[in-house]
Parts: sequence; C-alpha cells; structure tokens
Amino acid sequence: FKHVVISEFNKDLRVPSALIAKIEQRIHLHNKKEDEGFDSKLLAFNKTRKFLPVKIFLEPLHKGVLYSSKPYLIELIRDDSLIDLSHFVSSKRGSFRIRFALEDRVSLEHFYIFYVSGAKKRTIDGREFGMGCQSFSEISKFFKKELLKEGLETNTTKGRHLALLAGTYILVAPENEEYKMIAFSIYDSRYPDWQCEELI
Repeated sequence: FKHVVISEFNKDLRVPSALIAKIEQRIHLHNKKEDEGFDSKLLAFNKTRKFLPVKIFLEPLHKGVLYSSKPYLIELIRDDSLIDLSHFVSSKRGSFRIRFALEDRVSLEHFYIFYVSGAKKRTIDGREFGMGCQSFSEISKFFKKELLKEGLETNTTKGRHLALLAGTYILVAPENEEYKMIAFSIYDSRYPDWQCEELI
C-alpha cells in the first residue's frame, strides 16, 4: 500500500440541523432506559465523545486511474479531515474501488453512518447522478454490507465517481455513556462546478 496521512482539515464543516438532531437522537436512544422518551433538551453531544479512527483504501481497477499503481491506504487522524481526490485520482477514465476500515473494535449492531451529499444533481448520458446539495441519508446498512467488506466500485468517466462519493460522512458508534465519532469529507478541487458550495 501507499500510505497517506491526511493533513487537510475543514475548519467550517457544515451539517444540516435536521441531521444533527437525528444523530443526537440515535445516541440518546441507544443509552436510554426503557421508561425514558426522547427529550430534545437532552443534548447527547454532552456525553463523553471519543475519536473514531478510520482508514480508507483506494484500489485501481484500471491502469493509470490512480496516480499510484499500488492501492492507497488513507489514514484519518482527526475530525473534519478533507480528502481531496485530486491527489489520488488521475484524469484518466477508468474504475477504482473504495473501501473503509475501522481501527477500533465497535459493535456494528449499534453503528451508524450518515452521508451528506456534496454533489450537484447532474444528467450524464441520459441518467441522473448525485443526490443534490444539502440532501442527506443514513447509509448504515450499505456501509456494513459493502464499504466495510469488498468495497464499492466506481468510475471516473464524466465525473461519475464524484456524483457518488463527494460529500461529508459522519460515523457514530454509541457505547454506554460515551460515543465514538468521526466526520470527514471527500471532494475534488479540480471540479468545483460539479460539487456543492458547502463542500468546497
């Protein structure tokens, strides 16, 4: 592997308030007693928060699609990391695979991941790509089934990979009276017109 430690950070990471409330509720409901209801005044983020280390692997499936012939191992060492794909993905058309790995042992039964789209909706060869700005979704099942195992294959032709990957990822693992969490963003500084202003 070609090992890379991310040193670029987003000092102004913006997440929709509706998503913050949803994440907070997830953390609270994991720790609540049976007779408790959800109280919006109870801020789950006041619970003890620990950093959740994550590694990302990029594997070339076509020669030259990544700058390195070896797979990249991208290490995230702090919150709000910014992964600029322009440092890893070339302008050549082709496919690569992205896969995630969790360093800490976390219970996947109580593990949640949310995705905030950073890709504008675009029509490519008659098909619509991208969720659109400020759209978000919980992708926990997909993450556990695909991204933590074999990984996801994507193609760079006409920026299809950005429509799929650009955005902010928030991983949350509640544990008793604390929780582990990381938020990071993937973007490409070469193609601002295809991405949301909130991301770039």
